[in-house]
Amino acid sequence: MKGEGAPEQINYQDLSTILKQADSISMLKIRLTDGSIIEGSGIKEIVEKDSSSREKELLICLETSGTVFNSNEFSEVVEIEIGNEYPYRPPSEFLNQEGVEIVEPEVIVESPNSFDLETLNELNLDETEVSKFADELTKYLNLPIVIDRFDRDHTSRRRWRAEVSKKYGDTVGGFLLSGHKLLGNKMSAIVQLLQAVQYDMKKESQHFEYVNSLKERAEEAYVGYKEKTLKEKIRSAQLFDDICKDFLILITKKVQAV
Repeated sequence: MKGEGAPEQINYQDLSTILKQADSISMLKIRLTDGSIIEGSGIKEIVEKDSSSREKELLICLETSGTVFNSNEFSEVVEIEIGNEYPYRPPSEFLNQEGVEIVEPEVIVESPNSFDLETLNELNLDETEVSKFADELTKYLNLPIVIDRFDRDHTSRRRWRAEVSKKYGDTVGGFLLSGHKLLGNKMSAIVQLLQAVQYDMKKESQHFEYVNSLKERAEEAYVGYKEKTLKEKIRSAQLFDDICKDFLILITKKVQAV
């Protein structure tokens, strides 16, 4: 999900790269230039060619809704859910030559398959909803941290990512766009998730104040994220890890690790 002011916005070229290398896209929601929002899944790319067979324009089709859009109609990605969630890691050649460090999570957290029903009732969530939320938080916890040399220079980072995609392929480029923990849209998705949960709760609920505190911790950790230094962003990621774990503990009474 993309939140207001989210850094590292996904442009049309970035979106094309992600679609090319992802195993599947579970859901894509975009805003068009006229302000309308469309969404769908089963996304595929269509290359339109002119009479001389030269590629003219890449079209993206949302198969479930039958909607097709091009770069002129595209405004921004509101939300994207990628099926494979990048178990992939870049080759050592890329890491060594580009001076990139990957910091893996200390443990791998399993997505829970059972929940505390009394808590779900307090949260006003059914098992289908909470399972989706738990999957999203678990995926975040299992993402690595990618450390590059650009710190707050977002323009140079975008240029470098484009060069990386050409040199090493779209799989590496897609990983840098969507496959790690320091991406602002990963954090804004968690903020929005907690805001949605808290909004639907009754204020007299036993867990209202606790969920509200998780929401406020997430909002505080995300404020000004685009302008933070690398060290500050890593600290934000650590805070989001703690928030995710605390919510999983709330709905399951435990966090499973292997």
